[in-house]
Amino acid sequence: WELGDGLGHLGQFYPVVNELVRRGHQVYFIVKDLTKVRTFNWDDNVIFLQAPIWLSRLRKAVKNKSYAEILIYKGYHSPVVLHSLVTGWINLFNLVKPDILIFDHSPTALLASSGLGLPRVILSNPFVTPPAGMPLKSVRPWEEVDIKAMGESERYIVKVINKVALDAQLPAIDYVGDLFNVEKVFLAGFNELDLYRELRRNQVYIGSIVAAAGLSKPVWPSSSSVKIFAYLQYGSEQAEMALSILATLEANVVCYLIEAKPEECEKYASPR
Repeated sequence: WELGDGLGHLGQFYPVVNELVRRGHQVYFIVKDLTKVRTFNWDDNVIFLQAPIWLSRLRKAVKNKSYAEILIYKGYHSPVVLHSLVTGWINLFNLVKPDILIFDHSPTALLASSGLGLPRVILSNPFVTPPAGMPLKSVRPWEEVDIKAMGESERYIVKVINKVALDAQLPAIDYVGDLFNVEKVFLAGFNELDLYRELRRNQVYIGSIVAAAGLSKPVWPSSSSVKIFAYLQYGSEQAEMALSILATLEANVVCYLIEAKPEECEKYASPR
């Protein structure tokens, strides 16, 4: 797990990792945020390591229009920065000496591992797993986008990646999506909600993965027949909008508001 926030990236791996350990495998889990690991009750034999990540942060969130633009703000703006991250991943793989690699949202790890000759599997969600072999599409399909500018962003990222690939003796790519060209892609989501569904080949949709991490079950606040579960990031504009709408509905709502203090949750609390 290299990119993305919240608990979903750890949660969807929780039952998979523990089952691999139960079957006798040694599992190393390289994660973006070690401080979130203990939210779940992992098997004691799982070894956690810190993922190489670009530490620079923007002061204001950017409305990215394609997956390439997401990468620009994650270290792919510069061959020097990206090469350092790729080297970090290669060093980790050399230390662990894995027999198989399973990736969540980890484009740089995919790049770094492309020359190892190891079997590779993606287990992630559709939004962060573009299909290989074709140009990217807008991740904001409800808005008009500058197709030319979007194409220029992808070509720039491909140029940076190929510069690093040449220096590190890794295979070159034609499209950003080629980073995700692995033996098997398992998508924790549904075909109907997949931005790239018309472009995919040989993927397997597995629906939602229930973490079942020993946490307490939700207590639904009312007897309403309609139940809605919301998983939102505190402080985001979209979360505020969603909560405002949910508060007006005649529905039974349980919301997990990440990083919110109790007094901040009370603003939206009601018998429903």
